[in-house]
Amino acid sequence: MRLTPAQVGMTLLLGGFVSGLSTGNLKTDIRRGREWLRQTAPGTDFGYDAIRWHEHLWATDAGGYKWCRRSSDKWARHARAGMARPEWVEAVRQLQAEESNLADGTLPTEP
Repeated sequence: MRLTPAQVGMTLLLGGFVSGLSTGNLKTDIRRGREWLRQTAPGTDFGYDAIRWHEHLWATDAGGYKWCRRSSDKWARHARAGMARPEWVEAVRQLQAEESNLADGTLPTEP
């Protein structure tokens, strides 16, 4: 199936596989998805909150988000399911801690 730019970003943000873009590293892929979405919807950044990204993309159709016939509710269920995975929650927690440390000027540490 062919994905639109916004769908690529959401898939990566949720830790899904996108041929040629996924790295196999969940944190890297989530970070890449957020960056992809920020480029798709310039001036917008909802961090790692996939539901807020979904709502914005659905309302604006930025990056062709509504290309397929799925309803807003189906996309939202997909986002909630991705965000509920324990490994996704942990990866986002680590990403947010790293970003907080960088903002504070603290050097990042490896787990």
